[in-house]
Amino acid sequence: MTYEELYQAVQAQGFRGSYEEFRVAYDNYQRLNPATEAQIRGLVADNTLVHVMNQSLKLAYKSL
Repeated sequence: MTYEELYQAVQAQGFRGSYEEFRVAYDNYQRLNPATEAQIRGLVADNTLVHVMNQSLKLAYKSL
């Protein structure tokens, strides 16, 4: 999945951050918990990607 596809999916789940914030959250998540595309698709299917991205974004901001 592309960043754009993932951003659209996470927006549909309620993510209200910008595309840039999503990229920071996603890159931070992949750095801390490397996930395969299948695992990411599972998060999309389970409607939990938004929760994961929100938590990852909070961690990224705390590390600044």
